[in-house]
Amino acid sequence: MSGEKTEKPTQKKLRDAREKGQITRSKELSTTAVLLFSFTSMIIFGGKMFHTLQMSVSRSLNIESVHTISGKEIFNFAFEIMSEILFNALPFFLSVLIVAVASTLALGGFIFSSKNLVPKFKNINPMSGIKKMFSMHQLVELVKSILKAVIILVPAYYLIQDKFYHYLSVRLLFNFQSFINQMSSDIIGYGLLFSSFLILLVMIDVPFQIYNHTKQLKMSKQEIKDEFKNTEGNPEIKGKRRRIQYEMAAKAKNSRVIDADIIITNPTHYAVGVKFDPATMSTPTIVALGADYYALSMREKAKALNIPIVPIPPLARVLYKTCHVGSEIPVALYAPMVTVLSSIYRLDDRLSFKVTEQFIENLGIDETKFN
Repeated sequence: MSGEKTEKPTQKKLRDAREKGQITRSKELSTTAVLLFSFTSMIIFGGKMFHTLQMSVSRSLNIESVHTISGKEIFNFAFEIMSEILFNALPFFLSVLIVAVASTLALGGFIFSSKNLVPKFKNINPMSGIKKMFSMHQLVELVKSILKAVIILVPAYYLIQDKFYHYLSVRLLFNFQSFINQMSSDIIGYGLLFSSFLILLVMIDVPFQIYNHTKQLKMSKQEIKDEFKNTEGNPEIKGKRRRIQYEMAAKAKNSRVIDADIIITNPTHYAVGVKFDPATMSTPTIVALGADYYALSMREKAKALNIPIVPIPPLARVLYKTCHVGSEIPVALYAPMVTVLSSIYRLDDRLSFKVTEQFIENLGIDETKFN
């Protein structure tokens, strides 16, 4: 059936969806990356952070035993402690922020769509909400939430059951610092273990999000036909396509100007590059062709390369209309071409060759024979 959406989305459909903010995203990827990096960073920055926190707490507990302080002194002291804590924690929070942004952009890239700022009334439609509740996407999200709960709660239960009396004995037998060190070490270890389990969830979620995004954008055969018709029927797009094709063809034609011995011009509308080496070639050959803008480009390139530019309008027009790059000149043009080449080759300074109206007339080129 033509209405069934079985075809992969076209580039235009993907581009339009991206402009609307519809891109592939994985919450699990960013969450796991942030957690894994956070607990790993705690190993690097955590010691200094906990030490700063401990010293600040100890100072705050001992401050009353020194002397009676005023409210202003308390404020200054609290500000000093908070500044010290934030300064030591700043590298940690900045690095986590960078990882959070990078992991979010890793799938789908950066996109800002003003269309998402416009409220959509269908989003508050109760029927649409009910449909979303029972969609495949919501089912997958529910399964992921259950898996994450299991991954978090089951190890946490056994960890607390196993470590509870150990923490209690450490707190009773040793000082507060030993208790904090032991607990923080176990929390970081558990966090790393939990984050590692989440990697398995990410390996499932990322391919699913890519698949689901592609599935949502799938098109029917009729939609593809309509899109092609609309694109092809757009005069602006057709004109742009023709212009690009023309430019590509023209660039290919004039790309071998460097191989030409002379450039025969219209003098402004056409330019033809001709190569002839009597020792290796039996017939002059066309190596470059250009019209209008590309004829100008060929002339400029020929000037830079010190290649003679010969303005012979009838010869240039006939060669442009009857030849292509790589072809030999028509037999009917042998005589006039030999006259031109010999007139240039016998000069010590080939760039000094001047074309007169009498010279052109003597060539005897009849353009009507080549129409």
